[in-house]
Amino acid sequence: MIIACLMALLSGASLIVSRSLNALLAQETSPYSSTLMNYLTGSIASFILVMMIEPYMIQAFSISDFYIHGTQFLGGVIGVFNIFILNKIVMKTSPVQLTFVIFLSQMISAMILDAIFLTTISFTKILGCVLVIIGMIISSFHHQ
Repeated sequence: MIIACLMALLSGASLIVSRSLNALLAQETSPYSSTLMNYLTGSIASFILVMMIEPYMIQAFSISDFYIHGTQFLGGVIGVFNIFILNKIVMKTSPVQLTFVIFLSQMISAMILDAIFLTTISFTKILGCVLVIIGMIISSFHHQ
């Protein structure tokens, strides 16, 4: 459990750094080319990581793996869209506000998916989202 929490913290911190670096690249080039570079370098890094950790996976790779469900590839499409949007807006808002908005949208999306697929509604999560919204409002008034 502790390792999972540490990995989640590392993931969250790396997202902030990644967004900032992508924004700098987008300023130097364009949001389109920075998104392309993000995914090209990410693909190369993923390939190298897989080869280092599980080199047998390349031998076990089969083209039939791609015929499982086409919807499984929507994650990559949505990821490209996400990086492109972030590259457009990250320099127009503070890292704290952007993180709050992303967190809030993730929580709302998760609650919608829970309601659709698990038919559960968590009032504590709804309360958490409301508290985050209140915190964002207070924070935005404080900075003005």
